[in-house]
Amino acid sequence: MTAITTGDRSRSYQLNLANAQLKRGLDVLTREVATGIKSDIGAHLGGNLMQFGALENRLTTISAQQSSLAEGALIAQAMQASFTNMQDITVRHAPGLIDVGNSSSPQSVQMVTQAAAAELDVVIGQLNVEVAGRHVFGGTRSDAPPIVGKTEFLSALRSVTSGLATVDDVVSAIDDWFDAPAGSSGFLDMAFRGDSSSYLSQQVSSTVTVAFPFTAASANIKNLLKGLAVASLISDGSLGLGHAAEAQLAAESGRMIMNAGTGIIEQQGKLGAIEEHIEKASRRNEAEETSLKIARTTLIGTDPFETAQQLTTVQTQLESVYAVTARLSRLSLANYLK
Repeated sequence: MTAITTGDRSRSYQLNLANAQLKRGLDVLTREVATGIKSDIGAHLGGNLMQFGALENRLTTISAQQSSLAEGALIAQAMQASFTNMQDITVRHAPGLIDVGNSSSPQSVQMVTQAAAAELDVVIGQLNVEVAGRHVFGGTRSDAPPIVGKTEFLSALRSVTSGLATVDDVVSAIDDWFDAPAGSSGFLDMAFRGDSSSYLSQQVSSTVTVAFPFTAASANIKNLLKGLAVASLISDGSLGLGHAAEAQLAAESGRMIMNAGTGIIEQQGKLGAIEEHIEKASRRNEAEETSLKIARTTLIGTDPFETAQQLTTVQTQLESVYAVTARLSRLSLANYLK
């Protein structure tokens, strides 16, 4: 009977093939142990990927919604911080300006109006706040700061108050400038660079969009800017009305600022409701995402115990191949004949 033997070259090829196959198996099992997910999902599901695809699509959608909600939350937080800072300004300066209306001291008027004037720059900075490349108080025109700088702002106001001799005339001219519709060379044309007709919004799902109904041209914001601007014009001597008239005008600016503070508190409440809506939507998404991930793991996850056993088996087989390879590499005719 003829014996069929394996040559050295053939045996070497077989060992290399076995070694490569076992290494591939080891890599696959190691990855599955690390991720807890089957490496070949298609084979594991028998080619039926419909349910898995639906889970993945929904998880992708939720991830996008969560990113959008997170950005919406940042916008709301930035607005809320600005409102808080502006409200603090109204509390600090409105009472002093109102009280100085009865003052007989020019120094007192100068002191309180100077302090209020310094806040105009602060408020403009708060209104020009930017989140993720968007200026949140600019409405839908959010690619640029919505309010011009303090110098340009006051220059426009000086042009409409120049030559006016009474408090009533100054207040009327400033009111008209702030309330003028677009195209009338008022606040909306000379100081506001946003869009007052439409609000900044954030789409948080395929069917839901959250709108932020506040701009730097909102009535309460304009009242605050107006009051601080009037204080600035008194402080820098632009009006030249005389002490008594300027004391009266300072009190009027204080009332403007106080009225603005009341309105800003209302805006903070509305914004708080929007923040709550965003938070609830985010929590709903988190709960659904957790549920879907559990379902996905059930569908394509590995059995840790079974995978660990397979990994141990493959490691043992690979060690056996190494041992055989090492043993065969030491065989020689000279050693055989000894």
